[in-house]
Amino acid sequence: MTATAAPVRQVAVPTVVHRVEYALLRVVAAVLRPFGWRAASAAGAALGGLAWWPLRIRADRVERTIRACFPEFDDARVRQVARDSYRSLGRTSIESIVLSRATKEEVLAAFADAPHVDVLERAFALGKGVIL
Repeated sequence: MTATAAPVRQVAVPTVVHRVEYALLRVVAAVLRPFGWRAASAAGAALGGLAWWPLRIRADRVERTIRACFPEFDDARVRQVARDSYRSLGRTSIESIVLSRATKEEVLAAFADAPHVDVLERAFALGKGVIL
């Protein structure tokens, strides 16, 4: 009887470039903190747009992945989805960092005027979770 070894789980080791990107993201988030959530969100989207173009950080890989997932997309649609994805990632990254340091009241105020917030309030009142 032979024993089979459990598969070895590979852990990605951050490269110097990854560490620099992360440090820059933290600096940008710290600089944007005093300007509020909405300004930080807009700046995050702009930074994501810069990562797409002109910096093209991992852009070729993103385009290949989108083409593989959506073979019916033409080149223009692939670029649009990639650009929008970068802007969304930039926005979400900065928002997450800024909101992680906010008080409960600040977080609630940031979303108080969201469309259809009543749907969320009803779900919470019923003890149900929501996915946004």
